[in-house]
Amino acid sequence: MDKWNNGATELPLDRTPESRSPRESEKLYRSLFENMLNGFAYCRMLFEDGKPLDFIYLAVNAAFESQTGLKNVVGKKVTEVIPGVRESDAPVFEIFGRVATTGRPERFEMFLQALQMWFSISVYSPEPEYFVAVFDVITERKQLEAELGQARKLEAVGQLAAGIAHEINTPTQYVGDGVHFLKEAFEGYRRLASQYRRALEVLHAVGGQEALVAEIRQTEQDIDLAYLEENVPGSFASCEDGISRISTIVRAMKEFAHPDQKEKVPANLNQALQTTLAIARNEYKYVADVITEFGDLPAVLCHVGDLNQVFLNLVVNAAHAIGDVVGQSGGKGTIRIRTSKEETFARIDIADTGAGIPEKIRQHVFEPFFTTKEVGKGTGQGLAIARSIVVTKHGGALTFESEVGKGTTFTIRLPIGEESNLGGID
Repeated sequence: MDKWNNGATELPLDRTPESRSPRESEKLYRSLFENMLNGFAYCRMLFEDGKPLDFIYLAVNAAFESQTGLKNVVGKKVTEVIPGVRESDAPVFEIFGRVATTGRPERFEMFLQALQMWFSISVYSPEPEYFVAVFDVITERKQLEAELGQARKLEAVGQLAAGIAHEINTPTQYVGDGVHFLKEAFEGYRRLASQYRRALEVLHAVGGQEALVAEIRQTEQDIDLAYLEENVPGSFASCEDGISRISTIVRAMKEFAHPDQKEKVPANLNQALQTTLAIARNEYKYVADVITEFGDLPAVLCHVGDLNQVFLNLVVNAAHAIGDVVGQSGGKGTIRIRTSKEETFARIDIADTGAGIPEKIRQHVFEPFFTTKEVGKGTGQGLAIARSIVVTKHGGALTFESEVGKGTTFTIRLPIGEESNLGGID
């Protein structure tokens, strides 16, 4: 049996096309059609008033069914097979209709919302109103491209952040040293002013210098000495607190922007989470209070820079989820971050008190390009990339539990030492 004929029948492949009988040619091309690795669909375009309305599947191969997950489509309209496809993916109808009308082949890449997949499609028309589409599913490639683009963008942002942090650090030290000097100087001034005040009382008691005493007391009133002595120390304390916060943010930026090693290295995940919270503070400070419950975690062998991105994505998502609930009310929700050791894994739970994830979309949460956020606020890549980092790159697991109206908890499990694999359970 000739393995190239898929065991169906012996075909004279060494003959020229002219020497084959029609039946032999039909068997050969049927074998080629069935065994193509590309998806293949032969369709008839349906028009209404000259506009592409629908199309009927006339023939598809096994690769079409395995790649798209669509079964028993021959003889059916695409709108019967995939309800709503015409509304969600109108551009593909326009392209198929144009090729079926003009006869000019086209090749394009497109994300089909109805199937939540990226396709590379070549389409041509053997005769008017008919077209053939040959395609590959390129969702994984597109996801890798998105991850690479995100990595490059983050690398550029990281370099910029590191530079900014370095530039901010020096003047911050100047300001900090200056405030510390002024605080000590003011304390000395207060001690000296107290002694001046005692001397003034003596001068007043001795008499003969009433004009000088009155001038000094008038000056005290003009500069509101009592107010200064009461409030200036608090102002210095506020300045020191502000400078301390700036220093914390600068250190966090430098740590966050530090280029990741090619190889995994031991890292303190509790510290990484603290760094992330400092970076993300502006996202959550108006809508949520953060509660941390850091357990006693050993150093975890990982790419900490990549995990910083995962933590940042989950914290920002939690803040947005809470923000959607509290709105402009001025109220606050809670983001709770807990770490613990679970056998040979480090466990990180990031919980929010948002609205929760509806049951009908939970299966799509980790899909590339899937997002429920408004245009311009979310790309649909964050959780897909996060899952890839945790599951594929670290052999861990990223899962979630959600209750509508109560909130969502995302759980990360990472092998502490050598790579493990939890299979990315959902």
